[in-house]
Amino acid sequence: MPIVSTQTLMVYSTVRIVAHTSAGTALGTGFQFAFRIEGKTVPFLITNRHVLEDAHEVEFYLHTIDSEAKIIPEGQQRMKQENAQNLVVYHPDPEVDVAAIPLGQMFHILKENGRQPLSVQIDSNLFADPEDPKWQDEILPVQMVGYPNGLMDEVNNIPIVRNGYTATPYKFRYNGKSEFMVDIACFPGSSGSPIFSHTRGTIVNLDGSYGVGEKTSLLGLLYAGPIYNKSGEIIRKPVPTNSYAVNIGDMMHLGYCIRASEIMALLPQIKAKFRL
Repeated sequence: MPIVSTQTLMVYSTVRIVAHTSAGTALGTGFQFAFRIEGKTVPFLITNRHVLEDAHEVEFYLHTIDSEAKIIPEGQQRMKQENAQNLVVYHPDPEVDVAAIPLGQMFHILKENGRQPLSVQIDSNLFADPEDPKWQDEILPVQMVGYPNGLMDEVNNIPIVRNGYTATPYKFRYNGKSEFMVDIACFPGSSGSPIFSHTRGTIVNLDGSYGVGEKTSLLGLLYAGPIYNKSGEIIRKPVPTNSYAVNIGDMMHLGYCIRASEIMALLPQIKAKFRL
């Protein structure tokens, strides 16, 4: 794997998902994640449950690198996973909108065809710890990386990065759940988008003192947003996977996000399902 900066990791670990269901085609976002199992790195694609749960076939696009481990700008490869439900792993709590699908087989297929995949995964070391002084501020700058309404740099396979802020303090469990809110417009196709906080400048050190530096962490992933219904009530609704499912005028341009730590709840299911 090439050595990459945290900003490069944020962009190139993010993957566009096209899920084929009996109802049609759904768009979503996922990101590469590395589980550590018995000393080995096992790559998965993390996204929302509602993106994958009805899919019989899933397409995604992976970057490739050259012999010098440099990213090939137009070297993306379209990969297809049939019989997807045989491989998808869901969070044990059906109310937590998180799921994963393995990437190892896709990497193997690329290599067999003479392509070297860009394998850049986030891991649990990048999780933001709500107890860490660095993340104690009530308002934090955040970046959401994904494919709103399917928008992307199609030639270079680059997602869209949107900037905003936490709308509720990350250090608190929003309404008693392992969640937080962000102040970012969340359009169809953004489901599963990773939410990072990347800042440069004055930072808070572990001992509470201040210094100058850089901090980057994965806060979580987007899954839903509040909208107005016809009665004027505010309801929570999963971010749609197609642009026809919601009236944009009803959106409040806020997002509900699941804390990154919930990803690790998938690990027991992954070990059992794949006998790892």
